[in-house]
Amino acid sequence: MRRGDLLLIDEISLAEDAVLERLNSVLDPSRTLTVPEKGERQLETIVAHPSFRLLATMNPGGDFGKKELSPALRNRFTEVWVPAVTAREELLSLLSRTLSAADAPMEEADATAEWDAGDAAEAMLLFVEWLGERRGRRPSSGGPSLRDLLAWAGFVRETQPRLGWPAAYVHGACLTFVDAMGLQVSSSRAEREALRAASVSKLVSLLPAHEQRRADLYVGTDTFPAFAAGAAPSPTASPNGGSARFGLDPFFVPLGGGAPCAGGFSLATPTPRANAFRVLRAMQLRKPVLLEGSPGVGKTSLVQALGAACGHAVVRINLSEQTDLMDLLGSDLPVEGAPPGTYAWQDGPFLAALRSGHWVILDELNLAPQAVLEGLNSCLDHRATVYVPELAASFECPPSFRVFGCQNPLQQ
Repeated sequence: MRRGDLLLIDEISLAEDAVLERLNSVLDPSRTLTVPEKGERQLETIVAHPSFRLLATMNPGGDFGKKELSPALRNRFTEVWVPAVTAREELLSLLSRTLSAADAPMEEADATAEWDAGDAAEAMLLFVEWLGERRGRRPSSGGPSLRDLLAWAGFVRETQPRLGWPAAYVHGACLTFVDAMGLQVSSSRAEREALRAASVSKLVSLLPAHEQRRADLYVGTDTFPAFAAGAAPSPTASPNGGSARFGLDPFFVPLGGGAPCAGGFSLATPTPRANAFRVLRAMQLRKPVLLEGSPGVGKTSLVQALGAACGHAVVRINLSEQTDLMDLLGSDLPVEGAPPGTYAWQDGPFLAALRSGHWVILDELNLAPQAVLEGLNSCLDHRATVYVPELAASFECPPSFRVFGCQNPLQQ
């Protein structure tokens, strides 16, 4: 307000009513803010600079715990509805631009492939359109979102130099759509399996004819050479002479600073091996990984076993309805052995793990209050930072820091 900057208030509808009420005077024509918190005899009143502008964003009310703003506050804003990007030409342009960065010499894949970024973008859109029709949804009413498409394109961009266009395209679709098809509450197991099989068939049908004949090399996890041999994920040397890595061909993650250990969890049996493969494939992106399944199927144990095998410390945090954001990030606590009234900042388990570059498991993620999940948003999205207002500091996520969410299905 003093400098005349632009102020963006993200997710304004999640703020407490008392906070929004304090903003009323800023939104009024007077554009002032009284600050009684300083405790001075003469209250300070700040008048906004002529160049000061306030912008706010929010999701529609009723969207996963979101609420509407009061009419008294809304009529102080000039409202703009931002529609989703659904025009085919726009989506094709965005995908082609994202994928064009992947047009680089391939390390191990067949460099004579007749596909390029434009062909892959067209096939991706055709598959998404088919999937929307199969689910009976339009792109603007619950179908694949722009974030889904960009995540798929990002995966292809990262893995195409090693896998080639066709394999990266198929694996990216499996990661973004097929692996998550068990999350639909209203579908039965038979319906999910049928949709998965149909989706893979559709993906293959969009490949060039010569690639369709060799699609068995990368369509299913059971057809990989390592799977056929019954091999478990294991450490291996980088082909370029880089640092050692852990994984199952063709997906690997860098080893951590600790000593890898097998622990008591076997990654060599078929189901854990297939689940580990899917998690390793998801870890090719910097996005957090969400594991959902019935209680006791080994979601948390799988991540802990992968962390131990990779040499990464794994911090498990159980969430509940009573979890507060300061339980994760930290707070000022009494100092042990110091005089009474002495307080110091103590990092919470999440912030401590972030600063150390460890892996974090957020267990029972869907039990946490909406305010806690929204408070972690900046750490989970492309910003990869967490802001702690008590310290007036932001902390960036180091490359080795990874977040895994585990939760039971809604009906369980």
